[in-house]
Amino acid sequence: MNRRSHWRSHHRTDTVIAAAALAAMLCHASPGLAKGARRVDGLRCSVQEDRTRVVLDLSGRCDYRVTTHKNPQRIAINVRGASAAKAVTNRNLKSGAVNRIRVNRLSWGTQVVLDLQEPARWSDFVLAKDGKRPDRIVLDVFDTPSRPRGEVAGGATPVKRAGGDRYVVAIDAGHGGSDPGTSKVEKNFNLEMGRRIAARIDAFDGFEAVLTRDADVYLDLDRRVDIAAAHNADAFVSIHVNWAPNRAARGA
Repeated sequence: MNRRSHWRSHHRTDTVIAAAALAAMLCHASPGLAKGARRVDGLRCSVQEDRTRVVLDLSGRCDYRVTTHKNPQRIAINVRGASAAKAVTNRNLKSGAVNRIRVNRLSWGTQVVLDLQEPARWSDFVLAKDGKRPDRIVLDVFDTPSRPRGEVAGGATPVKRAGGDRYVVAIDAGHGGSDPGTSKVEKNFNLEMGRRIAARIDAFDGFEAVLTRDADVYLDLDRRVDIAAAHNADAFVSIHVNWAPNRAARGA
């Protein structure tokens, strides 16, 4: 056997040994991977005064995306890489903005679909594990309120868009949750101010306000923009304050 043939034979032997070792490692690792897999453990819903709230209980933090669809009107919560427990089943609702909740177990994960009576505004956020309460995805679907017509507070005349469509304004309350650098004063002030501004905007005929967050939760910048885009917002208003311990500090 010449030197080149000997090298090829030796190389094939090394390759077989390496492949066998890799297979053994994967087999040994598979129980750990299965153990760390994500799962939607529970589905809860409640019809409140002005909204229908849907809560997904998770085994751990999961990546998800909310999408809207037409004909028929529906909202889908897409949780990638997560299976659904047997307890997570379809629900029929007798009141509120949601007619039915359907659970689809797909190859890429779990999809929870909310069938709507009519187009509705919505908001979603996540809640981190807290004591016995697990990680959660929360989605609120708001009832469409009857809006006053004519003059509004202050005697201002509302501006209407061509065709009579509503002008949607996204109100983005800064900070929230565990946002680094935030303080309780900052994030609560931002949220309260956002809610007040949204209420004033909603009072105008032809206008609608959407809050990127309506709770003390953390949202990254991309998620805030995604929420505004999902509601087809015409304007995006960010409310933000910062504080400093030095009362003599001035400027930005």
